[in-house]
Order: sequence, then structure tokens, then C-alpha cells
Amino acid sequence: MKKSIILLFLISSIFGNQRDFLTLNKLKNYEFLNRSKILLSTDSHKLDSANYWLNFGLGPSYFGPLLNSSISYKFNNNILTIRYLNANEFQFNPGGSDYDKPKLKFNELGLLYGKCINYDNISLSLSGGFGFLEGIERGEKIEEGKYKKIELPQFSFPITSSLKLNLTSYVGIGVSFVSNINNQKNLYSGIINVYFGKL
Repeated sequence: MKKSIILLFLISSIFGNQRDFLTLNKLKNYEFLNRSKILLSTDSHKLDSANYWLNFGLGPSYFGPLLNSSISYKFNNNILTIRYLNANEFQFNPGGSDYDKPKLKFNELGLLYGKCINYDNISLSLSGGFGFLEGIERGEKIEEGKYKKIELPQFSFPITSSLKLNLTSYVGIGVSFVSNINNQKNLYSGIINVYFGKL
């Protein structure tokens, strides 16, 4: 009789432990699924909150109009931008007057990373990075109207500070202060921009 009671006790203990083990596994699986859903929903929200846009701008330089074309991608408070700046010396020559040579020009292609602060429809950002520069500057005077040609260095450091106002979810306007730092002739300018994209 005692042996039967002990055997029944052992059997019930084994099956009881198995039931507890299965219940614990179910709870762990349920918790894992819930955490996975939270992570997936968070990643989806991050993707939905990403923004991207094109912007075109116009401003002055020390020798002519400066054109700005950029494409940007923003995630959280981070911004990646590919920037192109172009400027050529403005020479209005209706009477056949000669201008100083060589003609000044500036072309920059830059990759910038920065941070932004958002408040309602307003965004303030500051970015910097590395740029490839092609340009011509005048050096020492050789003779009247002719100067030594100086080619600007290939690598430079572009910087952009921007204030953007979103008029709608897809159109915005703003102003930027842009600069290009190099060891020959730095460039600084203020630019008026228009933006198109998911703002």
C-alpha cells in the first residue's frame, strides 16, 4: 500500500512538473511574441517618420550668382545631404568690353551629415562634411586684364546651416548659409531655397 502511494505521488509530481514547464514555455513564447511586435512596430514607425526632399536655391557669390541643388534624407534628428553648388563669373558684355581673365568659376559636390531641431513646421539644421571642388581663381597680375590662373584644390570642407518652413507636407521654403572651406579661396553665401518631397 505504501509503495502504491509513493508511486502515485511520483507520477503526479512528474506530470505536475511537466504541466508547469509547458505553462512556463507558453508564457515565455507569449512574451517573446509581444516583444517582437513592439520592435516591429517601432521600426515601422521609424521608417514612416523618415523624410526626404530635393531643394533648389539661388544666392550671391563674390563674382556672380550661386546655384544650389541638394538632395537630403532625414531620420530622427539626423540629416544626410548631397550638395551641388555652381557659380560662374557674371560678365555682361553688350559693348564688346574686355573682362579680366581667366573667368572665375566654382563647382562643388559635397556629402554632408548633420543634426536638426524641429518645432511644428519649422526646422533648423547644421551640417558639415567633405567635398570635391573644381574652380578657377585669379592670381598675380601678368598684364592689363590678364592674371595668373589658379586652380582651386580638389578637396574641401562644405558647411550648411538652414532654416526651413514647411508650407505643406510636400512643399517648403527656407534660407541657408553655405560655405566652402579650402586652402585657396573660401566661399560664403546666403541662399533662398524651395523644397519638394516628404517634408
